[in-house]
Amino acid sequence: MSGYRVFLDGKHVQPQPSGIAGEFDLNTKLFGFQKQSITRALNAGKFSLFTECGSGKTAMQAEWARQVCRHTGGNSLILAPLAELGMGDWFTEEFLLMQEAQP
Repeated sequence: MSGYRVFLDGKHVQPQPSGIAGEFDLNTKLFGFQKQSITRALNAGKFSLFTECGSGKTAMQAEWARQVCRHTGGNSLILAPLAELGMGDWFTEEFLLMQEAQP
């Protein structure tokens, strides 16, 4: 094996899970792929979602934050560009208020 190959192999790092293990009581209004994405993100701890436009990233982000707050007993802060502020009213009505209706 070449010296460079040995060098590259020495740089390989296996990621260590740092997330929350277990099953989660996710919002019933989420689609299956959203629930799967949120579960993977929660289990991994360090995760990024790169999904298509209109796939419900905001709902996934909010549900992830809700689950983290539930697990830690703390708060969560979601930062967004100013252009996203117009979505706030819709999001509050469509997603957050659904949480109250869940058992």
